[in-house]
Amino acid sequence: MRLPFDLENHPLQATYQLLLEGDLKKGLVNARKVRITNGLGRLAPQYLLPLQLLETSVIGNGKKQETLVQKLLKNDEYVALTEVVKLFWVLQDQFHQEEWFKSISNTVLQLIQKWTETIVQAAKDYPRNPIRAEVWLNGANLRAECGGLAQWFKKQNLTPEWADLVFAKTRITLAIMSHYHHEVGPAMLEMAEVYLTLNDIERAKQIYHAVILDFSGFIDQYQADSEEITPEDQLSLQSLEQALSGYLTIDDQNDELKVRLEQVRQVLSD
Repeated sequence: MRLPFDLENHPLQATYQLLLEGDLKKGLVNARKVRITNGLGRLAPQYLLPLQLLETSVIGNGKKQETLVQKLLKNDEYVALTEVVKLFWVLQDQFHQEEWFKSISNTVLQLIQKWTETIVQAAKDYPRNPIRAEVWLNGANLRAECGGLAQWFKKQNLTPEWADLVFAKTRITLAIMSHYHHEVGPAMLEMAEVYLTLNDIERAKQIYHAVILDFSGFIDQYQADSEEITPEDQLSLQSLEQALSGYLTIDDQNDELKVRLEQVRQVLSD
């Protein structure tokens, strides 16, 4: 299987390779060996935590696992999250039906929520006020992690988890990329899709309406100007088209929005 990260030269490559091959027993033995070797100071703590999480989850030691999860949640190093997510991706192909895998995926979700809140709070009033580079970079990375994980949970028909990850991704997008319409639009539409799946039609309609209000200026801009549409604006206009179409699917009595939809399609086709 193709991993969303480079396994080559990763400190846990040998352990992860065994797990990718489906050999849990040898993987655990190798993990323990790596942890013992770390007594010589050869491995950073962020690589040890996923190994401990794997062992406690498989063994089913609830008390130790809870202590470890709390330790991860209190860890202020963002890399600790990325390493736990890597463990998830290594395990998901061969072991996603195992009961102990659920505890690891739940830990991933808890860490995602913790770091989403951390980034949203640190990015308040951005871009009006500046933020530290690491906040933006961690936010962009977490946004990508949420996107990949959301698609996995969606394919597994795990709607609550999918929904939580889409909401987290959207919150991060609005916190650090609110001035990038081509990023905001698709994130908002994905959230509308979640609400439709949850049969919350009114919430979906509200999101479509918010995108329509925020993005309609692109139509006026390109109708008044013959300049070529930029790739970013193309994405924004496509988001507007989808929002209008989605809104009219719910409420097809709005003639003004029907005209807007035709205008968008005309601009996109030119």
